[in-house]
Amino acid sequence: MKIEILRGKEHIGGNIIKITCGETAILLDCGAMLPQIGEKKREDDFDVSSIGRADAVFLSHHHGDHSGLIEQLPKETALYASPETVGFMDHLDLFLGRPLRTGKRAVHGLFDGERVQLGSLSVTPFRAKHSAEGAMMFLVEGEGKRILYTGDFKESDLFVGKLDLLITEGTMLTRDSGPYRDEDDVEAALRRLMRKTPGRIFVLTSSANIGRIRSVVGARNAVCPGGEGVLYRPIRQDVFLKYILENTGHSDLAAPYAFISHRFDAAADQAYDRIAKYYCDMGAAASCRRIAAFPQSVVFIRASMAAMLQGLMEGGMDVSEDVLVFSMWQGFREDPAVRRLMKLFLQGGAKIEYIHSGGHAERETLRAFIENCRPKAVACIHSENAKNIRSIAGDAQVIEESVIEL
Repeated sequence: MKIEILRGKEHIGGNIIKITCGETAILLDCGAMLPQIGEKKREDDFDVSSIGRADAVFLSHHHGDHSGLIEQLPKETALYASPETVGFMDHLDLFLGRPLRTGKRAVHGLFDGERVQLGSLSVTPFRAKHSAEGAMMFLVEGEGKRILYTGDFKESDLFVGKLDLLITEGTMLTRDSGPYRDEDDVEAALRRLMRKTPGRIFVLTSSANIGRIRSVVGARNAVCPGGEGVLYRPIRQDVFLKYILENTGHSDLAAPYAFISHRFDAAADQAYDRIAKYYCDMGAAASCRRIAAFPQSVVFIRASMAAMLQGLMEGGMDVSEDVLVFSMWQGFREDPAVRRLMKLFLQGGAKIEYIHSGGHAERETLRAFIENCRPKAVACIHSENAKNIRSIAGDAQVIEESVIEL
């Protein structure tokens, strides 16, 4: 069996692993490189044709640094992924009005513990806890060899027996852990903040982080269990977030009413225009001015909404009693769009609170996971310094080569 770590050894993102066994070849993820903070978005120039033939690609989750190049694979390459992964990608593409990345190839759903046989290789997926819903680890077996690929994960007690090789992510090997261990800690902190804040709670977070959205909504429901009362905090979401939640099985998290974050043309035939018009016609969407009308609301925002929010403030929206919750990786503070947003709130007199728990295993969690798996050898990817794995690998042989023969 031959394992080729084509990308991901010395950087976070762009994971591509090829495993060949006899006449069978598969890919584990096919990700695009993450842009540097503040860098203009550009196309990944990786030559996918250099990968050679692959019968199938197994996606660990939908984040672009794991799935971003799949549309460049030949249509003969089958796609295997969890229903949540496929669903999120499809609805994102539909909303943006672009061709489905899953549309030109055979797509197969993956379910926890259900083995897939492809020629001389078998792949068994296992659910993983990560900030992307439906994330999975993969146990790959062939010619008597067994490999576990973690993808991205927060924590796991998975044990699958004898392992010849563990390929693990190492995002947090070069990063400090934050004050919030998990979503329970995040939700508790949000409850405390909502109780003591007289104004709005603006939450800057990823629209794809369903767990975080659930924590925010859960905190709001705990503080305002009946909706009405001494404190009333309506949830405010834009059309995109409402659409994603309602179409990926999370209608319970969707706000009854969405706001329009930028203009749409009711007569146009673009996807965004049609979806925004649909919500407006249904009475489920209105102008962003609704945010200003509810001084105690919980508002989900993205950095791209800075111009909209600036317009509201210039139009009289007072944020001096409000709080902006920064609920993303701290490194995003250096992004120009995020800096602009934070400056806007500070100039308006709002406070900024950092409440976030990352989606990646911290150093001691990785150490415990490796110890639990007891692999003969371990290789680290998705890290800014993969060599740091040596300090927590225990008795496992650390493999730094990109091509591994088992």
